[in-house]
Amino acid sequence: MDDYTARTWFQLKRSDPRDGPLWNRARILCTFKKGAITCLYLFQHHTEKLEQENPRASSQRSLWCNKVHDNIRILLDRIVTRWNPHYLLQRFGTNSALHHSLTPEPLLTVPSIFGDPQAESDFDVEHAQERYEQCFIPLLYHELWENIKHDAKSVISNNFSNTNDNITIEIKKNEPQVAQPTHPSESPIPTTLIFGSYSFDIDLSFTRTFPKLGLGDIIVISINPQGQIQRFFAVVVHRIEFRHVIGTLVRVGREAPLDHDVCEHFLESQTMQQLVRMMQNQVPIIQATVSSVKEGILKEAKVIISTLNYSANSTLLLMKHRKDVDFVIIDEACQSLEPDCLLPLYFGCAKIVLVGDPQQLPPCVLSPAGQERNLSQSLYDRLNGIIPPKNISMLTEQYRMHQEICHFPNKHFYGGQLITHESVMNYWTDYPLKPYYLYNLTYTTHQCPPNGGSSDNKEERIFIKKFCIKLLERLIEGRSYRPNDPEFIEMEKRIVVITPYKGQMTKFRKRSLQFPRHIEVLTVDSAQGKEKDIVLISCVRSGEGQTIGFLNDKRRLNVMLTRARRALYIFGNLNWLAERDSHWDELLDNAVARQLIDTVPKSDHPVNLALRDD
Repeated sequence: MDDYTARTWFQLKRSDPRDGPLWNRARILCTFKKGAITCLYLFQHHTEKLEQENPRASSQRSLWCNKVHDNIRILLDRIVTRWNPHYLLQRFGTNSALHHSLTPEPLLTVPSIFGDPQAESDFDVEHAQERYEQCFIPLLYHELWENIKHDAKSVISNNFSNTNDNITIEIKKNEPQVAQPTHPSESPIPTTLIFGSYSFDIDLSFTRTFPKLGLGDIIVISINPQGQIQRFFAVVVHRIEFRHVIGTLVRVGREAPLDHDVCEHFLESQTMQQLVRMMQNQVPIIQATVSSVKEGILKEAKVIISTLNYSANSTLLLMKHRKDVDFVIIDEACQSLEPDCLLPLYFGCAKIVLVGDPQQLPPCVLSPAGQERNLSQSLYDRLNGIIPPKNISMLTEQYRMHQEICHFPNKHFYGGQLITHESVMNYWTDYPLKPYYLYNLTYTTHQCPPNGGSSDNKEERIFIKKFCIKLLERLIEGRSYRPNDPEFIEMEKRIVVITPYKGQMTKFRKRSLQFPRHIEVLTVDSAQGKEKDIVLISCVRSGEGQTIGFLNDKRRLNVMLTRARRALYIFGNLNWLAERDSHWDELLDNAVARQLIDTVPKSDHPVNLALRDD
């Protein structure tokens, strides 16, 4: 592994003997703000007290308080003041932990409000906005709370009063001890303010050394997964040629990726580069200089890439004031909540392009209220049902999957309309195995925890581990597998295991299995939008019972089958699945007809690699 790939972009810059200290200072200027405050003070009723305590408090707070819509401020105010602390001391998964005053009105179902198109002459904008807020704001209360509980599970076990190493979760009460009623008929109630530790440790490369539990980040209601925008951005950088390389395309966001080419286009990276040049020329730099440099970069940019939520960040406020955004493209629009898709519209764009695949997974909604009232319906899906077909274009040429992998999804999900670009067939031409193959593990049985939880399948994991090692040895010139060998490590990074069950994903990482540690293991939901050269699917479900759980969702099946570039291998009791679901039945019949399946009847059956015929 050479020095370039082994070290991050910033580590290389910082290691320069002459300019290393300048890069350090530039990073500090970009990362830390004097007088910066947390979201605890982003509400109007805190403004005066805060300014008395700290006159140099961040302008971002006052900006939020002055610009945010009143109903959103009420939303956040209610959330931080109306959770009863005793709910937080119960085990997760019990009764709803929402105070009744969070949703005093009956919850509305999304399709009943927005399902039918209206004649333009009958459309009342103010009435529509009121109904829109009445529907979505209460549902987002519930979704936010479920997300907080979900995030906290990985850090703490039973309650929020634990201290777990570096992360401290606190429960404190406001002063005064009574919340202002939001309606004349409502009585004042005791207030409770919830927030997590906002501090974090960093190492010398300015990497956070432990994850922050973001209970304080209550502004972020729902997030389109960060990894997907990074992958989309990388594709844009690598596949599109710009007349002006640096500065034409700018990515705004918090964490720069490891890809060095992509790093060059990050707003923070470009800002640091300019600051270092200024320091080399002995130009005085103050905190305001950083903001000025960022504004200059954004003014010159032709294309800006951001997550949906970050598009509402104060960093991009300049773009809102300029009103010169021609159009907005939202990628993975089918996986985005409808309110999220509205955030970039405040740029005042004339056109919006939604790009998504309705045959794949919808937004992930955790709250029972949101699930019951169709919060998971994306803006794309809603518009797809009401706008004229002439305004919907299907992109039929695919640039990812080998045509043998594409064969079944194309036929089963897309009506045979997909065309494989010739460049796909020229990728990794000396790969020695068949690109698509199924392993029918008829002897396995899945396990489900007695107290509920996610299923797993031990026999399946063991077989997949054997397969991986044999595959790696074949790909690395027939050498015996060595876990720390750089060649094996690089090959492992080209492989991913995808499974519908978090329990299976977790147990792949148990030390006792000794699974190759550089092979990524993902759930199906987190794999959407990703791609890898070699994909292995662990189906898990097998044995007793008549249901197949998550596997009965054809969109989830479609996501699993369409992540691979060069090779896709499926492991599971496929006979058992085919007996219980028509989609799996067709998948099995297709593989049998193409002679791309091996039945494994017992655990000591040899692992056979399906070599190419040519």
